[in-house]
Amino acid sequence: GKLYLGANAVTSAYLGSLQLLSQSALAWTYGVNTALGSTTITLLSQGTVDYTVDWGDSSSQDSTSNSLSHTYSASGSYVVTISTNSGTDYSPYFNNSSDADVLTSIQAATNASIGTLNSAFWGANNVTSFVCPFSTTGSVGGLWSNAFREFNSLTSFPLIDTSIATSFSSTWFNCSLLTSFPLI
Repeated sequence: GKLYLGANAVTSAYLGSLQLLSQSALAWTYGVNTALGSTTITLLSQGTVDYTVDWGDSSSQDSTSNSLSHTYSASGSYVVTISTNSGTDYSPYFNNSSDADVLTSIQAATNASIGTLNSAFWGANNVTSFVCPFSTTGSVGGLWSNAFREFNSLTSFPLIDTSIATSFSSTWFNCSLLTSFPLI
């Protein structure tokens, strides 16, 4: 079972009289509305991953795959949480897939370990809330191309740390409703 302590989940396993603890760190929380698309959602990521997903319907799944699908028994709204295991990064990679259509909110955890944001949420045009603490993106370098492209329903964007990013090609392209955007 899992016990949540703040943003961390602790999984315990008993091996005889020895108790082993492994800790996972909360990385991302997504609001998902399957009425906006399919009742099957595929989480897409990039890089080497080891994570646990709580699908928000009383089921969870561990994975080391960059493509993990789940089918909900009923159309509706769910909260999906992704926690990393073994100190690995979790870098979303929806990359304009139809699975981005069901996202309605995205929240990065304060200490989320993110390798890259390249094409991370491109096509998530139903997102109305994006929360990301400034410090969370401070170690994300390289390409941020298309990261938030077509966030068509988002009206404000948080202040994020982009100090070591190297490319912003189309990062906020076609974010037509943004009325509040911080100086970065």
